[in-house]
Amino acid sequence: MSITKRIKKIALLGSGKTGQFVATDLLKAGHEIVVFNRQNQIEQTKLQACDAAISFLPPDAFKENADIIMESQIPLVTGSTGIDYENYRARIMDNNLTWIHATNFSMGMIVMEQMIEAFKRCSFLIPSAKLNLHEIHHTKKVDAPSGTAVTLAKILDRQDLNISFERTGDVVGFHQVEIDTGREKIRLSHEAIDRALFAEGAVYALKLLATINQPGLYQFNQLIKEQLHKN
Repeated sequence: MSITKRIKKIALLGSGKTGQFVATDLLKAGHEIVVFNRQNQIEQTKLQACDAAISFLPPDAFKENADIIMESQIPLVTGSTGIDYENYRARIMDNNLTWIHATNFSMGMIVMEQMIEAFKRCSFLIPSAKLNLHEIHHTKKVDAPSGTAVTLAKILDRQDLNISFERTGDVVGFHQVEIDTGREKIRLSHEAIDRALFAEGAVYALKLLATINQPGLYQFNQLIKEQLHKN
């Protein structure tokens, strides 16, 4: 389907901690929302009554409902992690759908990605440096390492990259890349303090949906980077 410029009624898939912040931000922005959770199961006809959907479902729940989401034919913004969205690309294209996905909706994380890409371009200066990537999240996070850590690892593209993780307390999210030459260390870190920042990014992605004219599978960080290069 072609994207309608009118995105008013939103299907919110998942009402966990981040989903609650998304609901608040959507209401502040003047949207009407329909929350889907264990009490209100996802159904195709209910989704089709909405203009778009935002998903923060856990990975298993997203996979279970992916067919229904696709069959509803509505555009989607998804922050569900632990999902290989490339597996859905062909079906998205065949059905003229538009999905924006992200492992992390933080604008600050996109800045960190830009810094890591800069290091990658200069890595020939310290070819023997050891690279360590460490992430910390709350105990209820299912996927490990985190989707953001996987994204950062892809940017670094180093076979010798050491990835470690912790699950403790109610940590929203911490990611650190350490470059260790033996004589000096460089550390780049990002710490999410408030889950509201993920909601802000997801609602911004919703605005981007209204500007996309070509169906397809889009990465949120790539869309933002395109905007950065324009400015």
